[in-house]
Amino acid sequence: MNWFRKRPLAEPAARTAEDIAADDMQRLEAQDNVPRDPRDWPSDKAKYLTFGNAGDNPYGEGATAKLGPAEVTHHEDGSVSVGGKLVDNPEDYKGKPITGGIIEQLMQQTARNRRLREEQERATVAGAAKRT
Repeated sequence: MNWFRKRPLAEPAARTAEDIAADDMQRLEAQDNVPRDPRDWPSDKAKYLTFGNAGDNPYGEGATAKLGPAEVTHHEDGSVSVGGKLVDNPEDYKGKPITGGIIEQLMQQTARNRRLREEQERATVAGAAKRT
């Protein structure tokens, strides 16, 4: 009667990468501090999951409260409002510049191009002076 042995109907499914990633994000959400450095965030499938996806706390409460207020608006004239009210010191809401960003690269290229133009003009003037 080997065929009559009781076998489990189905073996428990192995944990998928998505399950492991969800556990990683839950662990991250349970921490008091949100990682500031992008290298501290998960690099596996968890990086594709939305932080705070459970919907327990809206943005600005829980772990996301440490990221700053949600209603910050930067205006064209340089003023900043939070929740519709202008703040006294807009510099408090200005982020750190991104080093190595496109603006920094453009500024370096502009300075380099200016130096090259000046050198070329000097060489042209020196060449014209030699001919005379």
